[in-house]
Amino acid sequence: MPKFVKKALYNLMFFWEGLLKNNLFFQKNLLGRLFRKYMSHFFILFGLVFLSLISDLLPLIKRERARAPSLDTLVPQDFVLLPIEISNGGDIKSIIGAYGVVDLYVHSERTGLPEKQAAGAIKILPSETEEGRFMALVPEKELSYLFKYPEPFYAVIQNPEKTGAKVHKKKQSESLVVIEENF
Repeated sequence: MPKFVKKALYNLMFFWEGLLKNNLFFQKNLLGRLFRKYMSHFFILFGLVFLSLISDLLPLIKRERARAPSLDTLVPQDFVLLPIEISNGGDIKSIIGAYGVVDLYVHSERTGLPEKQAAGAIKILPSETEEGRFMALVPEKELSYLFKYPEPFYAVIQNPEKTGAKVHKKKQSESLVVIEENF
């Protein structure tokens, strides 16, 4: 039995005991003497009734929690949830909590350090199952641009009030073709 229930029952029993000692009506008649004699039985019965009522309410509470809307029903119109991997995801998850706003950077292929901003003011939600995985709320029109960048991204936390998610277009890399002619 939880401590708060035990304490409540003890306080209630203490209250009734004081009431019975100071009330002459209960002291002089048969009902009062029987009540005092079987007071512990009364409180045990009261406790069992209380616990049975609580146990009937617990499934109702669990059922209401199960009816909570799924995440995909909360996505605004013209936005999509995109699963992404963030290299510093463990650090980001410990700071942002349930959600946050970040700028996403791409790692340089040569140095491995964050080099170029891929997207700004992106709202992210941490994955419950995988470390480093997040759900990014991205405008549907700009989704194709984000697909062009390699994962994992590097995230920088922004102010949660920042709005206007923007994905930067990836410029086509210019390739240099050298033609050698041997004469």
